[in-house]
Amino acid sequence: MAKFDSLKAALKDYFDKPLCGLPKYLQDRVNQDFSPMPWDVLDAAQRRLVAEQWDYQNDPATLPERERLWDESCVDWAYWRKLKRLTALEFCILRHVHDPRKFEGDRNSIPGGTGKTLDERVSDDMRIIAREKDNESSLSLIKWIALAEQQSWVIPSYMRAEVGRDGATDAQGQHPQAVTARKIETEFIIGGVPESNKWWRTRMSNASRYGLSESRANRGRGKTPSLWYPDRIACWLESKGHLTKKQAANILRKHFPDCADSADLLDPPE
Repeated sequence: MAKFDSLKAALKDYFDKPLCGLPKYLQDRVNQDFSPMPWDVLDAAQRRLVAEQWDYQNDPATLPERERLWDESCVDWAYWRKLKRLTALEFCILRHVHDPRKFEGDRNSIPGGTGKTLDERVSDDMRIIAREKDNESSLSLIKWIALAEQQSWVIPSYMRAEVGRDGATDAQGQHPQAVTARKIETEFIIGGVPESNKWWRTRMSNASRYGLSESRANRGRGKTPSLWYPDRIACWLESKGHLTKKQAANILRKHFPDCADSADLLDPPE
């Protein structure tokens, strides 16, 4: 990948000079990249600011942030992020980067320009949610994201940024603490104990092959053990048919108290 050619860095020794005092190659670049802001009508501080703005808009390193901010503006996230709970329909529409208040007018739009309509995509999501839980439920954003991750859905970056923002969630909104492989083997027993330990070691040592990579927090090295997220392990076991939802939820509640939210998603309290 080509190195980003920063405009601010290129001009660092020239902000206080008139355009005629710049080398020819920089004059050409200024005429192109500063347009429609004439160099000679700006002072040094203004020239530096324009260069910084150009860098931000063109640097590949800032692309994720720029895309997130664009998505936030599309859905009016300043409004939706203030709500403590979202309905299933609201979450599904927001997941596809649309404002739920404009859904009726946007139903037939095609996100990204190809594939299914927004209405079809949201309907597909709602059918999956209906199988997992009551789709009339209202949940916090962190709980909706946990449910979406169980389905391997794509989560927009602005949603992930929100649950990771300082002060955006309470203690229950933090990801449960990772535990050692031994703890996973001990609490999630599959079949008999000796067979279970062997079963787990085979799968943990081939995490990618068995679809366990997302459940691993740290590979481990030498005498340092690998670490695993118990909530993701429980969801993986349920999705593979090794445990029922109720069995997986009961293990989380009994042995991993900080996974209570995930347990409630697997097996909602009556």
